[in-house]
Amino acid sequence: MNARVPVVLGASLMGNAPPISRSALSITVIIRDVSSMKLEEDQLRVLLTYAEQSMSDLDSNAQTTGFAVLKAVLGRKLDFPELPDIMNRVSTLAVTSEMVHVRSQCRQLVLQYLADYPLGKVVIRKIQFFLGQLEYTREEGRMSALEFLCSVFSTFPRSLINTNAPLFFLALSALLVNETSKNCTQLVVSALKKLLTVLDDNVKNELFQISILWLQNETVSHQLIAIQLSSIFIEADGPSFESRLKDFLPILEILLNDESNGDIEKDQLLIQSLVTATKLFTVNPTLVTSSATVQVWQSIQKHLLHSQVRVRLLSARLIGLLFAAFTPEGIVEYISCKKSSKKMTVFDPPVDRLRALALDCSEQLIPPDVDSDIAEQTIKNLLFLFKVAARLGKHSSQVDEETSEKRIFGVRWYIKRIRKEINSEVVENPEATVKRIAAFHFYAAALLDLHQIHGYKAVLEYLPTVLPCILREINSSEDKSSHELSELATLAKESGEFMKQLVGHEAYTEILVSCRKVLQKKKMTRKVEKSQLAVTNPKIAARMRVKKQANKKEAKKKKNALIRGKVMKRKKLKDVALLEE
Repeated sequence: MNARVPVVLGASLMGNAPPISRSALSITVIIRDVSSMKLEEDQLRVLLTYAEQSMSDLDSNAQTTGFAVLKAVLGRKLDFPELPDIMNRVSTLAVTSEMVHVRSQCRQLVLQYLADYPLGKVVIRKIQFFLGQLEYTREEGRMSALEFLCSVFSTFPRSLINTNAPLFFLALSALLVNETSKNCTQLVVSALKKLLTVLDDNVKNELFQISILWLQNETVSHQLIAIQLSSIFIEADGPSFESRLKDFLPILEILLNDESNGDIEKDQLLIQSLVTATKLFTVNPTLVTSSATVQVWQSIQKHLLHSQVRVRLLSARLIGLLFAAFTPEGIVEYISCKKSSKKMTVFDPPVDRLRALALDCSEQLIPPDVDSDIAEQTIKNLLFLFKVAARLGKHSSQVDEETSEKRIFGVRWYIKRIRKEINSEVVENPEATVKRIAAFHFYAAALLDLHQIHGYKAVLEYLPTVLPCILREINSSEDKSSHELSELATLAKESGEFMKQLVGHEAYTEILVSCRKVLQKKKMTRKVEKSQLAVTNPKIAARMRVKKQANKKEAKKKKNALIRGKVMKRKKLKDVALLEE
């Protein structure tokens, strides 16, 4: 090799920078492509000293050149005494650097060094260094360490991973609870999944038994780690996780039955248990209808009325998953013929079970500020139960149109129950539209199902109950242009048109006119009662006038504020000035 090249590099390290990049890149190409070329130790030392300094340089061109030099040296497996110290600094830079590309290239260099050089026990010590950085203060550094571990699990020899599996498993497991960053937590889960995927079955079984021991521990933090690990095992094992159910299912039943009583940690444990149950039934669909999971489903149903919104949502989605495993026709056949079926044991006894599900699902709509996701899932669940009732028919001995305690709710019960929630939202929280939007979707799907099963006459029977709710929203938007219509008003008009298609224009118009007359009559009745109130109870009438004026004033202020681009808080009733008695 030309002796002038290291001289140029050495001079550049003392401050003569312009020729450095060209010289270093030339040497990099020579080292990489000319296998017969040999470097003396002094030349190699100069090269690596330059590479080490360039990697920390703020100049991106210098960094690129430095990484290229070191990569070429490692590619040739060139060795000299200072190389381990340089690689230690590269490892540190992989965590501490503020630049993404620097951290990424440092990780690649360390992986290349560990894979290509005969380092023996140094390999595991280097991996332990990155395990120690999982508690690094900056999120980017922890993420870099986790990405390094993911690469190790994917590329390193299986024997090395199996031997040190408990070390990796325990270090990563603790982060499931201790890690505060969502991005890091996702990487932890990804790393654990990759680890479990490459392990031998006997090693994986030992790690799963550790999770079982933590699940049986009375410490909630240990149980929280273990239930998340169980979820990762389910994803990593897939359908083969069924072999672990003997140990896992009894514990899952206990966790789902445990009352949180407002304890934050226990609430979180219950949420994670429901998430794990969701993954279990998604990965192993046959378990949904298995007799072994009957107790699990009963516990899930109980949580439909939990105080925590997330718990109610997860439970509702799980019930939806249960319904998806069956057809309304299959359940009707089971109820009507009373044929024994292992698949149907989850619905035993069918009358009581379906009735309880209808009540619990409908109660999810009661809160005035119901979450939109819960409302959507609840409507899907109620629609399934409605289809069962529609196929049983109102003349079946198992169906009652009203409220018999010994029979399944009929079609009319679902229609009226949904209308009750529509009316409650109009009265208690008129600015909200979640319940009404969900209800209109329910009515459209339910009446379509009735039309398909029993024909348009069945739709005509229930349309007078449904149409007034839709008509109210249509009337409230009559003076607005199409671009000013709210989502609710648009949906109401679409629902009305859809129902007209189901029963025909003439029949729909006849019911519509009848509903309008009823609404007009109610309106006139309220107007007369209001006029009479001014005579019979003038104090209450005065309060109502003041309240009306206050509401008009607030609405005007709100409109002006919106024009000016400001947001006004809605006044509470207690803040509105009323006349003294």
